[in-house]
Amino acid sequence: MSLIPLRKPSAPTNTDLTNGTDLFSQVVSLEDSMVVVDVEVGDGVTQLAAAAAYKLDLRVTINGNVVVPEFSVTVDTTTAALQRVRLRTDPIPINDGDLVVANLKGDQAAQTSIPVLASLWAIPASRQIVGTVSGTPATNKFQATLSGFAAAPSSAGYFNGRVIEFVKSAQGLVGQSRLIVGYISNAGTAEFNVLDFSTAPASGDVFVIKL
Repeated sequence: MSLIPLRKPSAPTNTDLTNGTDLFSQVVSLEDSMVVVDVEVGDGVTQLAAAAAYKLDLRVTINGNVVVPEFSVTVDTTTAALQRVRLRTDPIPINDGDLVVANLKGDQAAQTSIPVLASLWAIPASRQIVGTVSGTPATNKFQATLSGFAAAPSSAGYFNGRVIEFVKSAQGLVGQSRLIVGYISNAGTAEFNVLDFSTAPASGDVFVIKL
């Protein structure tokens, strides 16, 4: 996925996560694009918490409206290997002048100095084609509707050689990407042949085509 950094600190900031903290509040100057919030918790050295499980809640709002309700990641912090946790949102639609706020909260007491690196990335409209799976998909073939097109491009092989990456999936395919090896327009609906995904996507799953 083609990402442009809008906010990318060079080093983590020690953060109080006890009651929830706004990691950043930033106005985005992009029209009809998407953003991704990417948060790393921990410095890779210090234990996050002396507990059997540690829950982190990330919430993202646009102009005060919750667009990513609090989603939780629970980690086992009894093992020394787990000293950094990453939380990353699906792409979020954005308009010019929108205010993006990311808030992070931990569920352990006295978590007053946890290293956090919070980044904001943009996917410009000119670099994204977003598709939604339809019909009855298979691991290596499925139909989809595409954003930005009144009808799917009619030229056979139009997307061949590009890569599909899922950004929302009921089948656990988020982050998986595969090469497009065949493409046709079937009565105005895009139909893709790809190298096998680990499982078939579900109708309604969302992907981007990397340009």
